[in-house]
Amino acid sequence: MYRLKSPLAAQLEITGACNNACRHCYNYWRYLETGQRISSDPGEQTLGHFQQLLGSLIANEVRTVTITGGEPFLRRDVLFDLVAAAKEAGMKAGVNTNGALITMNDIRRLKDVEVDFLLVSLLSDDPAIHDGIANSHSHALTSEAIANLVEAGLCAAANMVVSTHNWDRVRQTAMYARGLGLNEISATPVLPCPLAKSHSALLLTPEQVKAALNDLLWVQEQGMMVDVLEPLAHCMFSPEERTRFAQFLNHRSCSAGISDMVISPNGDVRPCILATQTCGNLLVDGWRRCWDSLARWCSPNLLPHGCLNCDAVDECGGGCRIAALASSGSINGKDPYMTQPLVGVGVVESDGSTRPKLRPETVVAFPPAASTRDEEFGCVVFCGRSFMFLDHDGTELLRYLEDHGAVTLGTIMEDVDISREDLTDFLGILISRGFLALHPSERRRVE
Repeated sequence: MYRLKSPLAAQLEITGACNNACRHCYNYWRYLETGQRISSDPGEQTLGHFQQLLGSLIANEVRTVTITGGEPFLRRDVLFDLVAAAKEAGMKAGVNTNGALITMNDIRRLKDVEVDFLLVSLLSDDPAIHDGIANSHSHALTSEAIANLVEAGLCAAANMVVSTHNWDRVRQTAMYARGLGLNEISATPVLPCPLAKSHSALLLTPEQVKAALNDLLWVQEQGMMVDVLEPLAHCMFSPEERTRFAQFLNHRSCSAGISDMVISPNGDVRPCILATQTCGNLLVDGWRRCWDSLARWCSPNLLPHGCLNCDAVDECGGGCRIAALASSGSINGKDPYMTQPLVGVGVVESDGSTRPKLRPETVVAFPPAASTRDEEFGCVVFCGRSFMFLDHDGTELLRYLEDHGAVTLGTIMEDVDISREDLTDFLGILISRGFLALHPSERRRVE
């Protein structure tokens, strides 16, 4: 497997404090004392401290930083300055929040620093369900904040952590979010934290997961953008279901310690938001030692034996290792949504049905929204939230497309030593996944 020189994205936790105490909370430190969820941060750090941590991300070409917590709006004294610094360095910067504390002044400051996105936790359309999960009276405040963010023209999306408390409210919650002005929602099945024994009661059955995904597809038909923010075990689904839910399954393996990382408020590095294990401290051990320590999360040795023989392991990635630790007591155990390995059934390939039919006169172009980052193996190409690894040959061809702007396939074949079949396959994948664009005059003819 390719090893990146640094992660593509990082979550920077700026506080352990939160105004909510969600039943599904992933902040492991909330469960360090028996049954007690902390609501304050006894070790709050200075702006200078967080600027050092952010500086490490900038120096190592991390593309996106999400400021999170706890609740980041409890640290207004550092939040906006960190977003501004990330933006000035050319990073994408977002905020993960429950929204309940956001004021109109906060929204003005978010616009001033040009924040790229906000992910707001919306747990139900029903105030009683939302407030019951959050253990607070926050539904009205969160709703008001969402409406104000939309009114201000900021890019915001809702995330609904789906548990046994709200799994049957996905459609209603999405339509409620649309009524507030949002056009994007994620519904993510809950995963357990190893220190939170109560999380086992929140886990969905496979039937409930599928019902939530079916509801997301219905929401998509109503015109909203939909997503799931964590990878799902493919073996939970039949072949027909893997085809139906392909957009939520394919190219969704775990990115912990591979293309993502989390930095705790004190500078400790963790592979993901669920993990309790640390892989060094950025300020004490330095970047290289921490990133090298995270490399073990790429190892197939972490997977259950059955996963190694599964036809879907390259796409699925073996599910979530931290959730496996929480549910089985072993990091090599089964993801809680796993069933049996898929052997001899093949893997559903979704790209082929969406690839355009290309002709020598078809005009393609490298879109302005796309960008690349050099790697030892070639490069990573980005567009929006998606990315793709390319080897040296693929990188060379992509550089050609970057340099030439709009160009026909015929011209590419004249200038580049590549067969028509290989070229159309390569370009078809890039186009279908959004990393390459068809000239507007060509779109209708090839679709």
